[in-house]
Amino acid sequence: MGREYLLLGARKGGCSSHYHGLSLFQNRFSFYLHNMNSDPTSKIQDFLKHILATLDSTFTQNPGLFNNDINVFKARILPQLKTQAAIVLNGTPYGSRTQFQDIWFSVPTTQHSLLSYDAHLIPGSGSYLIQASLKIRFDETGVSKSGESCSLLPVVPVPRLPSASTRSQWSPWFGLSLTMVVDETINTGFDIECISSFNWRITYIPEKSVYEF
Repeated sequence: MGREYLLLGARKGGCSSHYHGLSLFQNRFSFYLHNMNSDPTSKIQDFLKHILATLDSTFTQNPGLFNNDINVFKARILPQLKTQAAIVLNGTPYGSRTQFQDIWFSVPTTQHSLLSYDAHLIPGSGSYLIQASLKIRFDETGVSKSGESCSLLPVVPVPRLPSASTRSQWSPWFGLSLTMVVDETINTGFDIECISSFNWRITYIPEKSVYEF
C-alpha cells in the first residue's frame, strides 16, 4: 500500500515528479531484494536436505555410484563431519567421523523428512547453530544400508528375512531432533568438512514398531 501511494502521489506533480517517484520506488525495491538475498541463513534449508540425503543413501540402491566399493560408500556417509567432530547419536557419543560412519553403515535403511528448523550465526565464531525438527522411519525388513543384516544401537536388531528382496517395508514415523554447529563456509559449497558438532536424537517413538529405543 505504501509503494502504491508513492507512485500515485508522484503523478500529481507532473512528469518530473512521476519519474522521481518511480526511481525512488525502484531504489527501495532493489534495497529490499538485496537484503532478502543477503540473508546469511538462506542456504540452510538446502544444506539440511543435502546432508539428510547422504544419511539416507544405500549401497545396494546404486553401487555404481560408489565404484562398486563398499568402503567408498562408507566414506560418503555424512562426509561434511569434521574428522574429530563432537558426535552424539541418540545419547551415545562417538569420537570421530570414521567411528560414526562405521555405526551408520550398519543401521537399517532410513528416510528422513525435514519439518522445521531454526538457525543463527554464533557471534564471532564464523559458525551457525542449527536446530532442526524432523521425522524418520526405518526399513523393517532387517536389511542395512550396506545390504547386509542390520543392527541399530541401541535398538533391538532385526533378523534379515529369508527373501533376497530389496523392497523396503517402512516403520511408522519417529520424531527426531537434530542440533549442529556448522561453519558458515556452507555458503560456498555443501561438500566440505564443516560440521563440528552433530547431535541426532529420537524424540518420539510410535507404538507399532519393531525397533525399541
